[in-house]
Amino acid sequence: MDSRLLDGSRVAAVLPPCHSWSRSYRKFNSHKFKIKDLIEIGTVSPELAIHLEELVEKRENILIPGGTSSGKTTLANVLTEFIPNHERVVLIEDTGEIQIQKK
Repeated sequence: MDSRLLDGSRVAAVLPPCHSWSRSYRKFNSHKFKIKDLIEIGTVSPELAIHLEELVEKRENILIPGGTSSGKTTLANVLTEFIPNHERVVLIEDTGEIQIQKK
Protein backbone atom coordinates (compact mmCIF):
# COMPACT_ATOMS: atom_id res chain seq x y z
CA MET A 1 0.00 0.00 0.00
CA ASP A 2 1.26 3.49 -0.85
CA SER A 3 -0.38 6.60 0.52
CA ARG A 4 0.17 10.19 1.63
CA LEU A 5 -0.47 11.84 4.96
CA LEU A 6 -2.08 15.28 5.23
CA ASP A 7 1.34 16.97 5.51
CA GLY A 8 2.46 15.36 2.22
CA SER A 9 4.62 12.66 3.83
CA ARG A 10 4.65 9.34 2.02
CA VAL A 11 3.69 6.07 3.70
CA ALA A 12 4.41 2.63 2.26
CA ALA A 13 3.23 -0.56 3.94
CA VAL A 14 3.41 -4.28 3.28
CA LEU A 15 0.40 -6.07 4.70
CA PRO A 16 -0.76 -9.69 4.91
CA PRO A 17 -0.90 -12.03 3.05
CA CYS A 18 2.76 -11.09 2.61
CA HIS A 19 5.29 -12.68 4.97
CA SER A 20 5.17 -9.98 7.65
CA TRP A 21 4.08 -6.44 8.37
CA SER A 22 6.37 -3.64 7.31
CA ARG A 23 5.95 0.09 6.91
CA SER A 24 8.03 3.09 6.04
CA TYR A 25 7.46 6.83 6.28
CA ARG A 26 9.12 9.53 4.24
CA LYS A 27 8.76 12.98 5.71
CA PHE A 28 9.83 15.90 3.57
CA ASN A 29 11.71 18.99 4.62
CA SER A 30 9.41 22.02 4.62
CA HIS A 31 12.31 24.36 3.77
CA LYS A 32 12.28 25.40 0.10
CA PHE A 33 15.95 25.56 -0.89
CA LYS A 34 17.13 28.16 -3.39
CA ILE A 35 20.33 28.08 -5.43
CA LYS A 36 21.91 30.58 -3.00
CA ASP A 37 21.35 28.07 -0.18
CA LEU A 38 23.23 25.37 -2.09
CA ILE A 39 26.07 27.82 -2.79
CA GLU A 40 26.25 28.87 0.88
CA ILE A 41 26.54 25.29 2.15
CA GLY A 42 29.11 24.40 -0.51
CA THR A 43 27.00 21.92 -2.48
CA VAL A 44 27.19 24.02 -5.66
CA SER A 45 29.88 26.50 -6.68
CA PRO A 46 28.80 29.93 -7.96
CA GLU A 47 30.21 28.99 -11.39
CA LEU A 48 28.21 25.76 -11.49
CA ALA A 49 25.06 27.65 -10.44
CA ILE A 50 25.47 30.01 -13.40
CA HIS A 51 26.08 27.07 -15.74
CA LEU A 52 23.00 25.21 -14.47
CA GLU A 53 20.85 28.31 -14.91
CA GLU A 54 22.09 28.64 -18.50
CA LEU A 55 21.29 24.99 -19.20
CA VAL A 56 17.74 25.37 -17.87
CA GLU A 57 17.17 28.56 -19.85
CA LYS A 58 18.45 26.83 -23.01
CA ARG A 59 15.99 23.96 -22.29
CA GLU A 60 18.79 21.40 -22.15
CA ASN A 61 18.32 17.97 -20.61
CA ILE A 62 19.96 17.56 -17.21
CA LEU A 63 20.57 14.15 -15.64
CA ILE A 64 20.76 14.16 -11.83
CA PRO A 65 22.17 10.83 -10.64
CA GLY A 66 22.85 9.87 -7.04
CA GLY A 67 22.13 7.49 -4.24
CA THR A 68 19.28 7.54 -1.76
CA SER A 69 19.04 10.86 0.12
CA SER A 70 21.90 12.40 -1.86
CA GLY A 71 19.90 15.52 -2.82
CA LYS A 72 18.59 14.65 -6.30
CA THR A 73 15.07 15.92 -5.64
CA THR A 74 16.37 18.99 -3.79
CA LEU A 75 18.55 19.92 -6.77
CA ALA A 76 15.69 19.30 -9.22
CA ASN A 77 13.41 21.53 -7.12
CA VAL A 78 16.08 24.25 -7.02
CA LEU A 79 16.57 24.12 -10.80
CA THR A 80 12.87 24.83 -11.36
CA GLU A 81 13.43 28.39 -10.08
CA PHE A 82 15.36 29.03 -13.32
CA ILE A 83 12.41 28.17 -15.58
CA PRO A 84 11.23 31.41 -17.22
CA ASN A 85 7.62 32.37 -16.45
CA HIS A 86 6.61 32.24 -20.10
CA GLU A 87 7.54 28.54 -20.31
CA ARG A 88 4.90 25.87 -19.87
CA VAL A 89 5.92 23.03 -17.58
CA VAL A 90 4.64 19.48 -17.94
CA LEU A 91 5.82 17.27 -15.10
CA ILE A 92 5.44 13.50 -15.05
CA GLU A 93 6.75 11.78 -11.95
CA ASP A 94 5.98 8.72 -9.91
CA THR A 95 5.98 10.06 -6.37
CA GLY A 96 5.02 13.74 -6.62
CA GLU A 97 8.04 15.28 -4.90
CA ILE A 98 9.05 18.03 -7.32
CA GLN A 99 7.88 21.50 -6.24
CA ILE A 100 8.13 23.91 -9.15
CA GLN A 101 9.51 27.33 -8.19
CA LYS A 102 9.20 29.63 -11.17
CA LYS A 103 10.79 33.08 -11.52
